[in-house]
Amino acid sequence: MVTRHVMEERIYVDINVFCSFIERICGYLIVFNCYRFYKNFHRVVLPRSWLHRVLRQFNPAVALQQEKSRFWLLLPPLRMLLEALYFRQNSGKMKTSTYIYFALTTNDDVTDHLLIGYDLKSITRTGPTPRSIYIARMYVAVLLVSHNLLNI
Repeated sequence: MVTRHVMEERIYVDINVFCSFIERICGYLIVFNCYRFYKNFHRVVLPRSWLHRVLRQFNPAVALQQEKSRFWLLLPPLRMLLEALYFRQNSGKMKTSTYIYFALTTNDDVTDHLLIGYDLKSITRTGPTPRSIYIARMYVAVLLVSHNLLNI
């Protein structure tokens, strides 16, 4: 999966584009799985912009062939991204994730590859406000996935 590859291999990526990609993937997972199980969209809870973007490319035949188990593949990379944004440097306090633990023990910054702004500087060189924006975006994506798909 792309999100896991970006986080584990620390591939340089614009964090805004990366978050938009993750939001789109989450929207697809929600709409396709809800249609697969209910054959309608009555139980879908999504922001209107997400729903509009997903429904423009929605194909019912493809939705019926999707597996529900695929959305679990997205959760570990999202956790890695959230932990990397929240615990950006070696604080010595957090050692829950293998990804973060490796970065903390090697004194590397786990967010060096996440770039922001028109000049694409590392998000570690910004204050807490831009980081909190992307943390909030990822929390919304995770909450929407859990709200919509755990009821299936």
